[in-house]
Amino acid sequence: MFSKFPKSLLWRSGIKVLRRATPAGFSKEASSSFIKDDITASAPKPLIQNVSKGDEKRYLKIAWNDGTSSRFPYIFLRDNCRCPECFDNASKQHILHTVADIGLDIEVKKASLSKDGLTLKCLWPNGHESMYTQDWLRDTRMREGNETRPRNFDSLIKDELILWDRAKLQDKVPSHDYSGLMKDDKNLFDFLYALYQHGLVLVNHAPAKDGVIMEMAARIGWNRRTHLGEYWDVKIEDDPTHLGSTAKFLHFHTDLPYYSTTPTIQALHCIQQSSEGGRSTFVDGFNVVKQLKRINPDAFDVLTDFYVRYSDEGNDAFGEYSLGFSAPIIKLNKFGRVEHFQCSHFVMSETQNDYSPSEVLAFYDAYYQLTKLLYKSENVVDFRLQPGQVALFQNTRVMHGRSAYEVIGETSVSAARWLQGTFFEHDVIFSKLRVLQQKLGLKSPRIYKQSDDFF
Repeated sequence: MFSKFPKSLLWRSGIKVLRRATPAGFSKEASSSFIKDDITASAPKPLIQNVSKGDEKRYLKIAWNDGTSSRFPYIFLRDNCRCPECFDNASKQHILHTVADIGLDIEVKKASLSKDGLTLKCLWPNGHESMYTQDWLRDTRMREGNETRPRNFDSLIKDELILWDRAKLQDKVPSHDYSGLMKDDKNLFDFLYALYQHGLVLVNHAPAKDGVIMEMAARIGWNRRTHLGEYWDVKIEDDPTHLGSTAKFLHFHTDLPYYSTTPTIQALHCIQQSSEGGRSTFVDGFNVVKQLKRINPDAFDVLTDFYVRYSDEGNDAFGEYSLGFSAPIIKLNKFGRVEHFQCSHFVMSETQNDYSPSEVLAFYDAYYQLTKLLYKSENVVDFRLQPGQVALFQNTRVMHGRSAYEVIGETSVSAARWLQGTFFEHDVIFSKLRVLQQKLGLKSPRIYKQSDDFF
């Protein structure tokens, strides 16, 4: 009933005031209390106690009110000046190349705090002034030698990730409705975050027709083109170039490990299903790796060190191709956590001449221990994708496979089972999560600014 009344936002000293005209039928007293409720009275509190150049020539020292202190290299502060001369706010890119244009030998001439204590001001020798908010300084402060490492630094798997086995996920795969994803931003945010956490999610009630996978891709962001094309069909072919284009059983695998940058997300849209068989199978590689580390740490170490050669060649969407790359099955990041898990026995190269015979044998011993865990029934989730369902999964975490299927009663072999697939990158998913979180004003969950911090 109040939509016809004008509204304006005023900002005074960081206090947000919503000013409304007095609605008809309201007294001034009533309207004044109405306005007071919209005033955020608590101003930010200063967190910085003092700043000093200290004894070390290359650092500025900040003492915080909680009793801790932080050192900021002068070159770091100068490099992160966000004034219009040094930084283009429209493109969010540096104009000044500090190392090339100024060099490392730089020192703050004068450092001081603003009157409200919320902003650090740095005056440089050439007269240039840079300003840094206390929030920015808190967010970018570095770990001091006597401080504990960041939370979860020593764990194998990031805390936010939800590991699963059959007991946890069979018939309980996180699912969302296609219409909701395509129309509602919060629905899409929840779906993509579930994909990050679980590594496997389902979409229900999508149109069971050609090209829908690309409509989803456009909604999420952009997909990854490979030698298979923008997207590809998974169905029986008369002259198949991939085992996926047959009705045969498919062992657990991740796709395209022979790329130097393996696609990290895969989507499979079911358009038609077979009469019998064709069950999709999935296993959480991160969960299995954690089991392996506990049961057989030596095998775990081998699989993080041994670079497996993969290769594939043939003729596909863009003509002839010949691809090859080497990578460990288990890839750890800078924190020692599992970042990538990828393996496909289908395309393992016969050439492993970077290693001695004993090293190759040690790899097969470790690979056998891993494989036993992968195929342990307690670790496997399986289901038949129904027409209109889409499975999205992390191709560098979750292995997938398929039971064999039969063609019974179909008018043609090609009509038996038809899936369409495409790839995405983690960068696209994380980008969309950041954009949606800001758009929706969500305070949680935590969405990292750097994609490599998600693992």
